[in-house]
Amino acid sequence: MRVLLALSLLAPAPAADWRPSLRLDHGRFVLRELEATGPKDAWAFGTTPQGIPAARRWNGRTWKKAVLPGAVFGSITSVDSSSPRNVWAFGGDAMRFDGHRWKIVKRFGKATGMSSRVFGPKNVWVVLAGDRGRDRLAHYDGRRWKTVRTGLDGVRIGGTSSTDLWAIGDAGAKPVLRHRTSKGWSTVRPGAMPRQIPRKEVAGSVSQDVRLTGLTVVSRKNVWVTGEIWRDVVSGDPVSDPTDEILPFALHWNGRRWSRVTLPETRNGEAGPLAPDGRGGYWWSSSDDAYDVYGPGRARLFHWTGKDGWRERPAPGGQMILAFERIPGTRGLWAQGLSYVTAAQTIFRSGAQ
Repeated sequence: MRVLLALSLLAPAPAADWRPSLRLDHGRFVLRELEATGPKDAWAFGTTPQGIPAARRWNGRTWKKAVLPGAVFGSITSVDSSSPRNVWAFGGDAMRFDGHRWKIVKRFGKATGMSSRVFGPKNVWVVLAGDRGRDRLAHYDGRRWKTVRTGLDGVRIGGTSSTDLWAIGDAGAKPVLRHRTSKGWSTVRPGAMPRQIPRKEVAGSVSQDVRLTGLTVVSRKNVWVTGEIWRDVVSGDPVSDPTDEILPFALHWNGRRWSRVTLPETRNGEAGPLAPDGRGGYWWSSSDDAYDVYGPGRARLFHWTGKDGWRERPAPGGQMILAFERIPGTRGLWAQGLSYVTAAQTIFRSGAQ
């Protein structure tokens, strides 16, 4: 049964309490990933202009440079943790921080770890891309790695445990949602999923390409999938036909059924990250003209409280929020910001210290 949830968008509200915590020089450090393990412990990973992985660590007062293994290969593209003494970082290698130092656990060769979920030192999942066609999913049990094919591209994973693991991806331009339980993997087909409409070279016909872009697992009964509908109206010229509009959307799982959630209206905006605010509400980030050839337009930030619906908030520093990271033990969040105009990068913090 399909249920459409319309969350109303009201006028812009006063600025939220987003405070800059670290401003980064894009010419010296390109920020890639954020990971928090507690109020006084967080990691920021990036690369130098020479392509060398680098890291900063939050100690509750300030960000300091962290030492990574000198032989680490490639950019850090995914980070996850189960405790301050079990932090994993993935790129061309898998690295683990044991509370004292970083150590390379596995080299992936030509593959790159693109999405990960860490449930413990002996229960690590990572998506591998770029070496053998479509993405593979690797699992580490503390002794060895086991890899399986997914048959998908652009896979992202999230979940609360190995028996509640979700994955989104693309199979031949078709969006796919999968769920792993104690019985293994199965494909989920929400009735609320927007319909894929193949393109026909007939003037006036409408085609619709559906892409899943984000996955947020809050609990077993609270899962969010974000995506975009790329809708075209064929003018009759297959060479010059542009995409007429991009419509972000979200799907929500409440433990019993999936429903479609209407996101705030933007001008051809992207379906950026969606994250809980720690108080029962949600943040969602987007931008106008996200895929314009001249670069994205204005950064957009929205907050939903459940009482007042969606309210637009000023984007902190005018920057697009690329990622949110919950701060364990608090109601606070870290956010990774980027200005598409100046290339300025900032790590923001919101909520109680």
